[in-house]
Amino acid sequence: MREADELDPSNLKQAGPGLKPDHDPRKLLAVIGHTSAENPISISAWPTDGNIHRTTLAGYLTEMRRQGWIATAGEGSTARQYITNKGKAFLKGVNA
Repeated sequence: MREADELDPSNLKQAGPGLKPDHDPRKLLAVIGHTSAENPISISAWPTDGNIHRTTLAGYLTEMRRQGWIATAGEGSTARQYITNKGKAFLKGVNA
């Protein structure tokens, strides 16, 4: 290998900002706006009701949990999701 002095590394293509989210989290939360800790929804029913692919929804769940917009009731195969009060405030456009 030899160094090519005529080439400038700053001319190399730069990485872009990454993928832009395709779905509005408010729309995803609106689908489960009727849920509660006593009446949660399964991960299987949520994407069906929201007309979104399950793997696509899964990509949003971590951030929604991190933001405190959703919570989980139950464990393992009985785990279900519901919107929190913070999620309801976000859905209404209120800072909570």
